[in-house]
Amino acid sequence: MGEPKKDELYKFCKDIFGERGKTDDGTTKQAPTYAVGLIHGQMGVYVVKQGGPINDDTAKKVVNAWKEKEWDGNLKDIWSVIDARNLATSQLRKNEWTSFHAEALVVSAMLSANNITTAEQLKAGIKDLGGALICSNCPACYHCAKMLDGLGIGYGETDGKKSLTGWWNPFTDKAYPQASKEFKDDVPGGL
Repeated sequence: MGEPKKDELYKFCKDIFGERGKTDDGTTKQAPTYAVGLIHGQMGVYVVKQGGPINDDTAKKVVNAWKEKEWDGNLKDIWSVIDARNLATSQLRKNEWTSFHAEALVVSAMLSANNITTAEQLKAGIKDLGGALICSNCPACYHCAKMLDGLGIGYGETDGKKSLTGWWNPFTDKAYPQASKEFKDDVPGGL
């Protein structure tokens, strides 16, 4: 049946993780932000949950939902689910990851998994393998969308809004607070 397209993967994320910012029971509690990423032609699917690790139940949910879609390629079994938080690299401690967006964590994991460090290397690898996708259960923020556009990575949609607190750049390993000069840039710190 082929690999997922970006609109299919975006819907997949919202369907299995719940749409961030919406609740079924009418409370104000939000679903956490999750993201799923893949590089076409490469085994494994990167999954990340902001604020915590991926547990076995989440991995099984992803695998079962993937099988129902009958998508080929990247995901064969639970061992093909990669917890992107475990591969994301930063000198900051995980309890300091307040400006780390799910999409940026997946990009960092892609860099680590492929033993590369620059945007140019990632773009070249993605192009050679036929593309990449990163979709979350909510629209990408302005900075994540600009980063993904610059890398040639497809994503669901963007709301065009900048973060209320800050944004972490996986290439510079710096968090840029909203009040910083760099926060005004399309990709704070650059690619």
